[in-house]
Amino acid sequence: AGDFVAGIFSGLNVFIDCTGLSALLFVGPTLEPYLDIAVKHYLIGFIVTQAVVTLRSRCQQPMITPPGYEVMPGLCQLSAFLASAIKTEVHTTCELLSTVIVGASLVSVLAGAALIGMSWHPAAAKLPEMIPEPVKAGVLAVIGWNLWNMSIELVTSQTLPELLRSEELLLTQRGAALWLPGQLAGAVLWLLLRSSEHPMIVPLTLLLVFALVHAMRIGSGMSIEDAQKAHWLLPSTEGKPFWTFWASLDVRAVRWDLLFGRTGFAHVISAALVGPVLNTCLNLSLVQSTHKEQLDFAVELRAHGSACASAGAAAGASNYLALSNTAVHHKCGGTTRASSWVAVVCAMSFLVVHETFEMIGFVPRAVIATVCAYAGFDFLWDSLVSGFAPTAHYATACATLALCNHFDMLSGGALAMLVHVGLSTAFPASRPKRD
Repeated sequence: AGDFVAGIFSGLNVFIDCTGLSALLFVGPTLEPYLDIAVKHYLIGFIVTQAVVTLRSRCQQPMITPPGYEVMPGLCQLSAFLASAIKTEVHTTCELLSTVIVGASLVSVLAGAALIGMSWHPAAAKLPEMIPEPVKAGVLAVIGWNLWNMSIELVTSQTLPELLRSEELLLTQRGAALWLPGQLAGAVLWLLLRSSEHPMIVPLTLLLVFALVHAMRIGSGMSIEDAQKAHWLLPSTEGKPFWTFWASLDVRAVRWDLLFGRTGFAHVISAALVGPVLNTCLNLSLVQSTHKEQLDFAVELRAHGSACASAGAAAGASNYLALSNTAVHHKCGGTTRASSWVAVVCAMSFLVVHETFEMIGFVPRAVIATVCAYAGFDFLWDSLVSGFAPTAHYATACATLALCNHFDMLSGGALAMLVHVGLSTAFPASRPKRD
C-alpha cells in the first residue's frame, strides 16, 4: 500500500511540475498555444528517465527523477534566444517549435553522454565537489535569481527589474493582482518548509492558491477566457493523443545553425552542466550518505547517463535525480522499485488520457509562480543571505552572481574561478576553514 500511495503521489507531483516548467519554457504568444506539446515533452522525459533508472540502478531504495528546476534558466535563455532569432510568422511556427523541443532534448543527450563518460573514470564524478564553495554558492544564487525572475515574468510578461520600474504593474490593484499572490504564497511556502517537512505542505499550498485565484476571478465577474486574456490563467490547449507530439516535430525545420552556433550551443552546454550533470553527481554522493548505502558510482553514473540520453533520444525533456522528491517519496511509503513503476504508470496515464491536457487552461499562473518564487527564495537564502559576511568568500559568491548574469553561466563561471583565485591569494586569512 505504501508503494502504491508513494507512486501515485510522485506521479501527480510530476504532472504538476511538467505543467509549470512547460509554461516557463513556452513563453510568448507564438509558443504558448502549444503548451500541451511541451507538457508531453516533459512527461515523456520523466517516463523514459524514471524507467531506465529503475531498471539499471542498483540502489536498494527507489530514486525519483522528476523534471528539474535548476536546468530551467539555461533552457529558458535558449528558448528566448531562438524566439528572437526565428521570425514569428505563420510559416515559421513549426520551425521555432521544433527547434526549441530538439534543443531541450539535446541538453538531455549531451548530459547523458557526459555522465556515461564519467562512469569510465568514477573519480570524475567528484569534479563538481572540487568547485570552490564560493563559486558554487554564486552559481546557486544565479539559479535562484533566475527562478525568482521567472516567477514575475510568467504572470506580468516583464522581468523583475522592469516590474520595479513600472508603476502601473507594481502599484495598481490590477497589476498587484497578477504578481502579488505568487510572491506571497512562495514566501509562505518557503517559511512552512523551513519549519516542517510534511509531504502535504506543497500540494495543499498550491491547491489553496488555485482556489484563491478562481475565487478572485468569480468575484470580479471574469470568465475563463477573460482571465486567460488578463494573464491570470494559462491559455487553453487542445487535448490531442500523445502520438501527435512526435508528429508535430519536423526535423527538417530545425535550425541546427542556431543550436550549434556560439550563443545557442553555449546555452545548451550550460543547461546540461548546471542541470543534469552537476545535480546528478552531487545528489548521488548525498544519496550514499543519507541512505547509508555504499553505491557503485560507475554503475549509477551509467544508469543515470543512459536514462538522460534515452529521454533525449525520445525527444523528452531533461529529468534527473532530485533528493527532495526522493525524500518525499520515501516518507509516503515508497521503499521498493515497485513504487517507482507506479509513478511511471501514473505519469503515463496523464499522457495517454489526452483529455487531461484540456485542464491546462484552468491552471492559474500564480500556482507556477509560487513554486518558482519559493525555489528562488530558497536558493538565494542558502547561497547568499544566510552566509552574509564581509569576507573574500562572500565577495566571490556575489561576483559569480554578477558575472553569470552579465555574461552567461559558462563564461561567468570561468571568470568567477579567476576571481576566487585572486581574492584567495590577496586575502588568505578569509578562506573558509576546512574540517
